[in-house]
Amino acid sequence: MVEITEYSRERAEPLGFTESIWPQVEAHRQSIRRIFLLRYPTGGGYAHDKVVNDHPRIIIRRHGAGAVELAALDEVPPDVAEILKYGCFYNGHLNVVFELEEAAPEPRQLLSCFDTKQVIRWTHFEALADADRVFLRGFLERLLTTKSAFAFAHDGEPLYLFRGSATR
Repeated sequence: MVEITEYSRERAEPLGFTESIWPQVEAHRQSIRRIFLLRYPTGGGYAHDKVVNDHPRIIIRRHGAGAVELAALDEVPPDVAEILKYGCFYNGHLNVVFELEEAAPEPRQLLSCFDTKQVIRWTHFEALADADRVFLRGFLERLLTTKSAFAFAHDGEPLYLFRGSATR
């Protein structure tokens, strides 16, 4: 079973994803083992489609019809890193999933960009449509038995940290 922790902000003013949050993702690049780009059953998936169509050589593996796997963030070319950043912020909604190394600590600097923390149940996870939630849950339960991962909702907030049952 995968646990979801939602990190959000109470402040009304925008934090600035590209100025404040994305640099923290890059600061944790050594801890990011793999990147998954998702295309949900109901649509969406700018980063997935852009990489599949324009950069197919960097795809390590396809995980069914709606997911592709890339290497660690350190191994992704700069133009693809820009696609990932854009896919996490402006044109994404939990479409870019960053898997952390098994022994990696939580990305504390990244999490500190957010004010509130709340563990939520899958039955109360309203960030996605039902079919998309089922897809994400099944994908993460296969992926995260001993690992953690994170992804951003639209406009980079909230951040969701997903933990496999063996990581808690």
